[in-house]
Amino acid sequence: MDKAVDTAPSPLEAHKRNLLGALLRLATIKRQTVDVAVVRDTVDAVPGVDAAGNIKAVCTQLAIQSPVFKKSPQQLVAPFLAILPGPDVAVVAGQVDGVHWTLGRYASDGAFTETTIDAFEPGTSFVGIEYQSNIPLRRSHTFKLIVGELLSQRRPIFEVALAGIFMMFLAVSVSLFSIQVYDRVIPSSAQATLLVLASGAFLALIFELLLKFARSGVVEKLTDSVDINLARSVMARFLGVRFDKLPASVGSATQVLKGYETVRGFLVSFLTMCTVDMPVAIFLLGLVFLIGGQLALIPAAFFGVGLVLAVFFHRRLTVLAGLSQNAHSRKTGILVESVEAAETLKSNNARWRVLSQWVSTTNSARDIDNQLKHVSENAQYILLLFQQISYISLISVGALQVIQGNLTIGSVIGCSILSGRILTPISQIPSLMINWAHAKMALKSLESYWNLPQENEGETTSYSERLRGPIELTRVPSLRVNTGERVGLVGPVGSGKSSLIRLLLGLIGAEQGKVQIGHLSIATLDRVALARDIGYVSQEARLISGTIRDNLILGMPDPGEARIADACALTGVTDYIIGPSPKGLETAINESGAGLSGGQKQLIHLTRALLKQPSILLLDEPTASLDGGLEQRVIDALGQYCEKNPETILVVASHRPKVFGLVNRLIVVTNGEISMDDTRDAVLARIAPGTERPTV
Repeated sequence: MDKAVDTAPSPLEAHKRNLLGALLRLATIKRQTVDVAVVRDTVDAVPGVDAAGNIKAVCTQLAIQSPVFKKSPQQLVAPFLAILPGPDVAVVAGQVDGVHWTLGRYASDGAFTETTIDAFEPGTSFVGIEYQSNIPLRRSHTFKLIVGELLSQRRPIFEVALAGIFMMFLAVSVSLFSIQVYDRVIPSSAQATLLVLASGAFLALIFELLLKFARSGVVEKLTDSVDINLARSVMARFLGVRFDKLPASVGSATQVLKGYETVRGFLVSFLTMCTVDMPVAIFLLGLVFLIGGQLALIPAAFFGVGLVLAVFFHRRLTVLAGLSQNAHSRKTGILVESVEAAETLKSNNARWRVLSQWVSTTNSARDIDNQLKHVSENAQYILLLFQQISYISLISVGALQVIQGNLTIGSVIGCSILSGRILTPISQIPSLMINWAHAKMALKSLESYWNLPQENEGETTSYSERLRGPIELTRVPSLRVNTGERVGLVGPVGSGKSSLIRLLLGLIGAEQGKVQIGHLSIATLDRVALARDIGYVSQEARLISGTIRDNLILGMPDPGEARIADACALTGVTDYIIGPSPKGLETAINESGAGLSGGQKQLIHLTRALLKQPSILLLDEPTASLDGGLEQRVIDALGQYCEKNPETILVVASHRPKVFGLVNRLIVVTNGEISMDDTRDAVLARIAPGTERPTV
């Protein structure tokens, strides 16, 4: 009898499979992009079963922030990794009801199991990973954009600096007033001199207040000027991202796109400190040296201590700011999902699931924000203590100097007043540190979005007066659609029909080869030309907020009332949407077309496609939500358009037999490949023998 072969993997091999699965699943749950090949190669090369060390090695190879391991899951925002005794690496998705943890892990055979536990085993450690590269500021496109935009506003910056200089001189007046009063007025009982000095000091304070108001207005103007251009640049960059590379999470995208405001706010505050507060502090420090000599060493020493303290707290604030950003992104994502999927959640009584996620994420976000506030407050309290110690030290040392006859009482009082002004910028450091921590996280996220592939990236854009056929895929010789040809796409659910239509439209890129329209690569064609000459109707039929008119003429010059009315009457929009509404074309439409049925949305999309008078029509299930009578009406409208425009290319994907009356050629798509391509009747005879041939 043959001896059975032991197929069980070695402990190291089992650890590699478990670790690889956990790392990739964490990236999937967090909806963050990761280089799978780098992760797999790094895990394959690990020498031993050391989960913590191997995770650090992966992070090093991915050039991302080195992970910090925690002893309590409460210190992290889910999802994160748990290193269990063994060691197995599991993915912690979160808490179900605020008590139980959802834990998932991969077995050595690749099977994934998910369980719910009350508490973790003793010795378990936890680690969160952010799959985003640490990009130096000098190489960050977004940082250069924001700084460049800020520095381009030279006049407002000059005005802020000029106001700071005048405020600096006015700030000296109170100190000089004190010196003169204690050293000259009081000894000589010069009341008239006191009146003149006090009047001058009051005027100086009023002018300083007016300058502060003026500076605030200039800073606001500076912020507005920068924001106008930044908002346009950031959104234009995001809108130019290739469709297949857009972020999957709406909540994360919302938080990231708002990040430039955080960076801009920090830089404006930092610029104000550098151009006003710091120069004033240095000038006043020099003045204290002229008045009190070695007394200047006391505020100078505490000034340096304050800067060291800022560096000490900076790392902790940066970590907490990253966790806070992730938590608030998840909150926004849950909120958006609960609104968009309200019908599904209510019909399946799944509100408890969203509520549980919301409460758990909100609690985590609040805990992190509290930690952030505590660190900031601690820094603030310590700096305030240093200011008080500095004041007491300066008065004490000054008193000794007065006793020894080296200084006057007025000089000591004046130096003490100036000392408070010197240390004022230091008191602003905690809030500035928090803003910088948030700005760094925002920059990192913005940079990851900025680096997403753009349309026509790396290609020389071609211009075409009018797009014409043929349409062809260079690596699929059988797929060539000639001018005037009408092609139908058929295949099972998930076979790739929609992907093929998006490929022909240029929304997604080809994995190999390229798509050509009129012998021009679609990668070189401008999106304006593609949108102008291609009428596209998608399955989802989403609308934008506005009016019916806004949605009908979206992205095109207003074709005029007559053409809009004719197109609406032809497709049924007049009878089924505009007619019942007293406002007609001005009827308001909410976000995503809420309030309209799926069929009504499809009619608006079809009407828009025909209003363009396109040379190419790409339709993805255009009648899926229409009843029989309305479906026939739409088919007739499409048939009439193609007859009037015989050079128009029509490509339509559908499961409805009536639609195939429009086409003379059928392509069967299976598992992302073309399995059959022939005339309509020949294909129908092979896939459904005896079926009555559709006609228009």
